[in-house]
Amino acid sequence: MLESHSHAPVATAEAFAADCDLAGVALATGWRAPQPRGPATFAGFVAAMDGRDPWAALPLRHARVDASGPVEQRFFDAFLDDLCQRPSAALRLDGVYLSLHGAATATGDDDPGGTVLQRVRDVVGPAVPIVATLDLHGNVSRRMVGHADLLVAYCTNPHVDLAERGADCAAALHERLAGERFASAFVNETVHQARIVGVDAPGLTTPVLANVPWRRIPRPIFPIDPDTAWTPPRVRPARKPDARALARCV
Repeated sequence: MLESHSHAPVATAEAFAADCDLAGVALATGWRAPQPRGPATFAGFVAAMDGRDPWAALPLRHARVDASGPVEQRFFDAFLDDLCQRPSAALRLDGVYLSLHGAATATGDDDPGGTVLQRVRDVVGPAVPIVATLDLHGNVSRRMVGHADLLVAYCTNPHVDLAERGADCAAALHERLAGERFASAFVNETVHQARIVGVDAPGLTTPVLANVPWRRIPRPIFPIDPDTAWTPPRVRPARKPDARALARCV
C-alpha cells in the first residue's frame, strides 16, 4: 500500500519497515489484534469470513508506507518474490484477497498493482478467484482488471469504510466460490472532482473511482453498497463573499 508522488523521495525497504511490513504469523496476529497493525480492510475481511463457513487463513505479506515517492524497485521485486513463494507451499488455495492501494509506482515499474495481480494469478492459476480493495483514487490498469475477479474501492474520504470494503470482498469471494460469475465492463470515463464525496462520518458513498480511466464493475454496481443510496452533491456557482458576514467573522 503506497500512494506515490514522483517528486518525493523513493520509498525504501527501511521506510516500509518503519511503518508496517508484516508476514506470516505476525500478519495474522496483527489483523486480529484489538488495534490491528495491518489495514482495517484486513480486519473487515477476516471478521466477515469468520462469520461464515469455517475457513483457514494463509497469511502472506503486507507492506505499507505513507504517501511518498515510487517504491525502490529492488525492494518491490524482493517483496513480490516473497509474497508469491508463500502460497506455493499450500496444498490448495480456494481464493485470494489482496489489500492494495492502486496509486503506487516503482522506480522501474509504472504499474506495480498490475504486476502484483499478474504474479499472484500466475501462482494460483486461472480458476482461483482473486478479490482486492483499492483506494478510491487508484489508477486501475487493464492488466489489473485482467487478472482480478473483483476490485472494490473505498467509498468515503476520509476513509472510514475500509472494514466494510474488506467485508464486501469476503461476501463476493463466497459468491464466487458458490458458482456466481461477475458480469464486468470496461468504462472509459473522466471523473469530475465534484463527484467524490467527502464525509466526517460513515454512510455516504460515491459510485466511482476518482481519476480512473479504466475500472472493473461487478454486478450490479461498483462498488458494492446495498444499504446507502448515493446522491451526487450539488455544485453551486461561486459567489462574492458577503462583506457584512466577513466583518462579523473578524
